[in-house]
Amino acid sequence: MVEKVEEVEGTTRIIAGLIDPPESARPGIKVHASKSGAVMGARIPATAVFERGGTSAVMTVRNGIAKGKPVKVLDRMGMEVVVDGLGDGEKFVVFGGAALRDGTRVSEAQKR
Repeated sequence: MVEKVEEVEGTTRIIAGLIDPPESARPGIKVHASKSGAVMGARIPATAVFERGGTSAVMTVRNGIAKGKPVKVLDRMGMEVVVDGLGDGEKFVVFGGAALRDGTRVSEAQKR
């Protein structure tokens, strides 16, 4: 995951393994890479996703009650992730979901 982009050149350092690299490939070479295709899913804060039993999950909230829901992480973009498994408008816990258990009463934070 890219955390810092060099401002002048717009580049970042990555470590990559190449399958069947060309003979001209050498450590430290510059390459151009891009990500193709759009990823469809809900874009949410990465802090909302946690691992439980080897599965990615979020704590959803309905009528003030938290309940764990498995999600599939499709992409990571800095402080956000794209997940499959959340419905449109479905509320979820942004921070601390891993510490909650199904049935925990929660209240919605007031917007500042």
